[in-house]
Amino acid sequence: MAVIGENPLTWAENKPGWVTLHADEFETLVIITQSLKHHKIEELEVEVLKGEGKRKFYKIFVDNLGLAYELLNVARVSGW
Repeated sequence: MAVIGENPLTWAENKPGWVTLHADEFETLVIITQSLKHHKIEELEVEVLKGEGKRKFYKIFVDNLGLAYELLNVARVSGW
């Protein structure tokens, strides 16, 4: 089981699970879906902080969380 704050690149290799991204990372999510050949994206609207209104998120279930997080990490670091 992962610990909050633990680097997902160390525990997630070849493990299935959900990847959830902010709406402004949708392009990265599309790349993950194409790279991992998963195309079922779920859209969520969640009120993260009470009174702040709902924010949009997207999530996808993948077979290899390690690869998905690696793609996400590269995208975030490079400003992709």
